[in-house]
Amino acid sequence: MIVYRELSSIEQALGFSAKVLYSVANTLPRHYHRVEIPKASGGTRVLTVPDEELKRIQRAIAEKLLSYEPISRCAAAYHRGASLLKNASPHIGKEKLLKLDIRNFFDSITYAQIKESAFPADRYAEPLRILLARLCYYQDGLPQGAPSSPMLSNIVMRETDRRIELYCSERNVRYTRYSDDLFFSGAFDEKELESFVGETLREKGFFLNRKKTSSPPRRSGRP
Repeated sequence: MIVYRELSSIEQALGFSAKVLYSVANTLPRHYHRVEIPKASGGTRVLTVPDEELKRIQRAIAEKLLSYEPISRCAAAYHRGASLLKNASPHIGKEKLLKLDIRNFFDSITYAQIKESAFPADRYAEPLRILLARLCYYQDGLPQGAPSSPMLSNIVMRETDRRIELYCSERNVRYTRYSDDLFFSGAFDEKELESFVGETLREKGFFLNRKKTSSPPRRSGRP
């Protein structure tokens, strides 16, 4: 396990000088712009996108630091080998399928969660934790256009995924999560399961989007 106590160790790991890192971290509004993209369901999605300089820094943080952080095996997006197919495969042939959605997922992730989960105190000196968290976070949420955000979302959800998986494994229910979409399959009480998941998420500051809860009809041999 690599421990980062000196600023020089972060400079070496990321390939950026302390001057550049602090200059960007202290002028974040200059390095982001907003982009609206159409949603398949109608309306638009607003992304907060970093400029090329900040994007290079965030990409280095993701590749050099975040990629070594453990995530739940139930996380089926945003890591090497992840795909929609791998998310669906555990649910093939199961009696029942339930899909739950986390409301405003990226916007609900807090600065404190990033700092504590991705840059823990036993591995990073406090000034470095603050610097790295600032470089990955913006205003009141995790910027969806930043290359570091997908990995960070999996790291933040690690403990929640573990609790949900444990609950499900004790009931012979399969669980996977693809970003903000949670999938459950097996034989279970939907209301009981949804209640547990909703309460577990609320403890971490997340809420279910009840309008997007669905239980698709099953077809033989297909998820």
